[in-house]
Amino acid sequence: RNKTFWLVSYEGIRQNNAVNSTALIPTPQERAGNFNGTGTTIVNPITKVPFANDTIPASQITPIGQALANLFPATNSTNPAANYYGAPLQSFDNDLITGRVDQQITTNDSLFGRFTINQPVTVSPGANAALSGYNQIQHDWNLQLVAGNTVILSPHIVNETNIGFVRFDRNRGSQDADKVNWVQQLGIQGFDPPAYAWAAPQVLLTGLNGAGYGSGNAVFSWLSQSIQIVDNLSIEH
Repeated sequence: RNKTFWLVSYEGIRQNNAVNSTALIPTPQERAGNFNGTGTTIVNPITKVPFANDTIPASQITPIGQALANLFPATNSTNPAANYYGAPLQSFDNDLITGRVDQQITTNDSLFGRFTINQPVTVSPGANAALSGYNQIQHDWNLQLVAGNTVILSPHIVNETNIGFVRFDRNRGSQDADKVNWVQQLGIQGFDPPAYAWAAPQVLLTGLNGAGYGSGNAVFSWLSQSIQIVDNLSIEH
């Protein structure tokens, strides 16, 4: 009694919301190779001769090219400037736990210890904010520890010793990491990414919004930690 003091706190966040967004994506006709009526002349890249009716024959569309085009969903709006409307889910979850103990050993000697654990998880859309299915998922696990001792050696001499430890661990990847090997599924040759980097490739088309996992959402695993020891001896003279 009157020597040991402690506290524990917990804070939890669960935030889920759909973000309304629009995009301009290829139409079903364009995904099938039909660009008739778009005002764009489609030329055979080998012969340099325009295709009839600005339509690429199905026999000349590669399976990989068709699979990449199919990363785009079907249009759901007649708006010529934004023919797709989506509301993909975004979420942010976090658990924050803190505890502290203070111990009065004697009238001249006291100890304390404290810890904080923070575990945020963020889910956000990929290259196109309107499209679902290509989410980025980021997991953090952060730990902070500190312990200290204060000793009054005499009415004029006080010594404080503090030891601190900090560890930050962050992992970011796509929702398909370790689950779907898109490179193999699409039939792309000569490239075999590790499982932690599996993600739908980003497809960018001039004048349109992209699809797939965002190239700006780098896949990485990052760990940083440090220990600090500080001793302060105060002498009043």
